[in-house]
Amino acid sequence: KVNEELLLVNIFNNQISLGFLRLKMSKVVEELAELLV
Repeated sequence: KVNEELLLVNIFNNQISLGFLRLKMSKVVEELAELLV
């Protein structure tokens, strides 16, 4: 049961870091778009 909880925590942390990456990427893309226009 402990292993299952650890797995859930790892998945949750991965989802959070993916969310941050998407936010950073979208900001970078917006800045690049402004530079290109």
